[in-house]
Order: sequence, then C-alpha cells, then structure tokens
Amino acid sequence: MTRSRAWLTAVAVVGSATLGLWSLLAWQSARHQAATAAADLQTCQTLERQITLLRDQPRQAQAAALQQPEMARRIEKAAQQAGIDPRNLERIAPEEPRRLGDSVYLESPTQITLSHATLGQVVGFLHNLAGGGGGGAGGGGDLRVQSVRLGAPRGSDGAGGGAGSTWRAEITVSYWVYAPKTTPVVLTAKD
Repeated sequence: MTRSRAWLTAVAVVGSATLGLWSLLAWQSARHQAATAAADLQTCQTLERQITLLRDQPRQAQAAALQQPEMARRIEKAAQQAGIDPRNLERIAPEEPRRLGDSVYLESPTQITLSHATLGQVVGFLHNLAGGGGGGAGGGGDLRVQSVRLGAPRGSDGAGGGAGSTWRAEITVSYWVYAPKTTPVVLTAKD
C-alpha cells in the first residue's frame, strides 16, 4: 500500500467514525426531544381535563344560603332599577335547595312572577338580577337566570306586541351555595 492510499484510507475511516458519532449524537438529541414533547403533551392533557372539570363547576358560590328577606330585597331592587312598579311583583317563591350532581354545591332556585311589565322592563330586570346593573350581590352576578316564560296578561295590550305592551313573566333564578357533603361520624365504644 502506498503512502497516499494509506492516508486516504485513514481519512475515510476517521470521517466515517466522525459521521457515525455525529449521527449517534443527533439520534440521542432527537430521542430526548421526543421524550420531552411526550411529557409536555401529558401535562397539557392533564391541564385540559382539569380546565374542563373546573369550567363545568359553578363560577361563584355563596358561603351560606341567602335568607328569604335578602333574596326578596335583591329582587325588589332589580325591579325598581328596571322601572317596574313593586305591586307588579306578584310572587317571590324560594324553592328547596338541591345538590348539583355529585358536586359540593347546592343550587337554590327562586320563582318570580311579574305582571304588567314591558319587554324592556323585563330585560332590564333580568340584567339587574344577573349582576349587570348591581342587582346581584354587590354587582357580583351570583344570581343566574335559569328560565323566562312570557305571556300576555288577561285584558292587557300585550298581544299587540307594540312598544308599550305589557307582559306577564314567570322567571326562575338561582344561586349556588358551597355545601360539601358531610359523612356521619360513627363512634365506637372500646372495651
């Protein structure tokens, strides 16, 4: 073997070894990046599940149930802000609280009946109840409108649908109370 051939062979071997080492390092780096990406994906999926669960939970809850006079005061204040005559608040009827699924919250609905209110007054009343006009707890918006049913009161001009038409509204509002389930304490006697 001549000297130039030996030198070329040595260069080829060193070059191949260098290329092999570089390929091995690049493969390990790509493997590390893939493992990091998989861990990041797992973290993101866990956070997504938590966000989904939290999004379905009530956004705001009372620490304790509102007393009937407080609820009536809020409803009357919302009606006053909407320009509804207090005599047109026919009924404010709180219902028994009920548990929201398997959560730590109770939902406390209240039935409200308004009569002789224009559509603008009804909308303003609902807006105030939901906290947009300060009708909720300090404007916090803890009351939620669940349902609204409109009907023209007997002998009114509501059926005409004009701007001055008055309506009868049956409304259900609710709020949530934080009330974890309690497990009974069992005491056992020791001998």
